Amino acid sequence: MTNVQFIASHLFENPGARYNEIIRALCTHKGKTYRSGQYSSYMTTSFFGPRIAGRYWRRLPAGGWVLTLEGLTKVIPGTGGG
Repeated sequence: MTNVQFIASHLFENPGARYNEIIRALCTHKGKTYRSGQYSSYMTTSFFGPRIAGRYWRRLPAGGWVLTLEGLTKVIPGTGGG
């Protein structure tokens, strides 16, 4: 499972999840220790690399993240650490 698939699946099972919750779940899934800033490119819209945030998930005005319609295509049900 790719990182994008994991994050999409996590958001599918936990809509409105906050940044730290999402990244900590990804670290746990990958067996890595959480470090501040780790995997941040997946959650920023100003990164110069591939535009993932905004394409597969969007930040809510009150905080938290939800999937976009395109993000739903990346979900693998039952695998997002719900």
